[in-house]
Amino acid sequence: MWSDFFVIKRLDNGHSEELETEETREWFKAHGGDLDKIDKALDHCWNFQRAVITIKRPIEPKIQQRDAEPQL
Repeated sequence: MWSDFFVIKRLDNGHSEELETEETREWFKAHGGDLDKIDKALDHCWNFQRAVITIKRPIEPKIQQRDAEPQL
């Protein structure tokens, strides 16, 4: 409760991530979450320790392209 970070546990692949508040909002935005509803859910989680959030139409975020690896 009242922590500086959130722990996101994904049920689809079992991964978990520990993110600060703004990083958490960006994570949900990148995965297709409705930020108005997400803000309410995060407030609930912050006050009551946990919340279950389901994204109706999840999307896989785009992976940023790195510069080409040098050829050795």
